[in-house]
Amino acid sequence: MNLQKRNCGMEVKLVPYGAGWTDVYFNIGDDKLYFIITSVWSDQFSKLLEVLYYLHPDQNDPKRNDDIDYWDGVCELIKGHYKVTKIVERCEECPATIVSIPHKAELHWDEEGSSSHWVFTREPTEDTDFTLQIDICIHRDEEKHYSYQVQYKDFCYAVAKTCTEVLKSHGIYGYHHSTYEDDLNLRHLLFVKAVALDCLETRKLTDNGDGLGESTSFEKELELLLFDM
Repeated sequence: MNLQKRNCGMEVKLVPYGAGWTDVYFNIGDDKLYFIITSVWSDQFSKLLEVLYYLHPDQNDPKRNDDIDYWDGVCELIKGHYKVTKIVERCEECPATIVSIPHKAELHWDEEGSSSHWVFTREPTEDTDFTLQIDICIHRDEEKHYSYQVQYKDFCYAVAKTCTEVLKSHGIYGYHHSTYEDDLNLRHLLFVKAVALDCLETRKLTDNGDGLGESTSFEKELELLLFDM
């Protein structure tokens, strides 16, 4: 595969420094934001990876995520883009006319005495290259609010880059042990990284025939997982 590094215009840095504590740095524009995640309660960093995975309309997971808000409706082609124009109830009689678009997701990182809350929203379209609205509220001595509009693909790059770095520096079990309980879902990471690097061919399924299911290229998946961004 022809994988290419690039500058995505932002940086996410994940630092699991042990004893169940994790630092997260988010640099975007002139803003340098800092977060702490405790393992005692609330979401872990893997929640961010999960959110990005499920906000893509073509990740083809057969099961909905209960933490994602979906818009069910009739999707029509408007100025070259498919957009939900009428919100309807999903029904058994008309499944072909109804589309389900991931629209909104939230996560909460607790710092044991302070916290941060993230809200992600996107337009209810079937576009796979879209703008992601990120709203962050940090609750410490004073409450601060931040809002950004970024390209989904670029944010995927920043998150996939730090996930790759932390797995290479800590290992899979080392990362889990340092955070006490968090695991980075490799399926989610491979998809988010494939979006960021324009190599969704790593998800190509091959029918094995004779009732043996389908398979992907493990060699390509490993190449993608190990690629330094």
